[in-house]
Amino acid sequence: MYTSLQFSPADGKIYLTDVNGKIDRMNPDGSGFTNVVSGDVLGRPLAADDIAFDRNGALFVTDFQGTPWKATGRVIRFDPNGTHPTLLMDGLAGANGVSFDPTYSALWVSEFRAGRTAYLPLSADHKSVVDPSIGMSGNEGVGGFDSNAVDASGNIYEAAFGDGKIYVYSPHGTLLATIVVPQTMPAPELLTTNLVIKPGTHDGYLVVGGDNGGFVYTFRALGLGDAQSNGGGAGA
Repeated sequence: MYTSLQFSPADGKIYLTDVNGKIDRMNPDGSGFTNVVSGDVLGRPLAADDIAFDRNGALFVTDFQGTPWKATGRVIRFDPNGTHPTLLMDGLAGANGVSFDPTYSALWVSEFRAGRTAYLPLSADHKSVVDPSIGMSGNEGVGGFDSNAVDASGNIYEAAFGDGKIYVYSPHGTLLATIVVPQTMPAPELLTTNLVIKPGTHDGYLVVGGDNGGFVYTFRALGLGDAQSNGGGAGA
């Protein structure tokens, strides 16, 4: 099951994460479909959930595994061609959303099953984490923090799966806004998953699911979109 897609700044191709254990790639027109990563990664199965790219095209992928009581989720870096995996972080509770800050010096990683977002400063070569911390925590009840995005001002947008909301935090952890999905359909639409902000604009787009089906909603972001607001990809 594909859970995320992003454009690589290295080759302009679309990369898709499959939570069942692979990463695929294709051209923007759908041609050239091929597998990039499959099987065990660093000795364990990979539940590839979300993906972000740095400016050089290296892939940063979340491994959607683990609970607060058995935290086995990971963040793994791959070279631009999908080779040479490097473990950046282990011990996460359902690692899900992943985005760079505007300077590409740190990652924000959502922990779905812990209702929090980890802040992971990176070394200069982006191959290790330096002094990680918990950035934000939420009271999500039966829901969780799904995908995230970061605007050009550094604000973090967390999709609250099961709650029909986006929480917007400053880089210092202050809750700046709560964006609520309007409930105008016969059944609730609360499964907020993936979101992006169009570069150079305040135009945000959010994927939402529920008993009525899946839909794309628009919202106005507090800050302008930038490359990392759309996975760091080509054309941003």
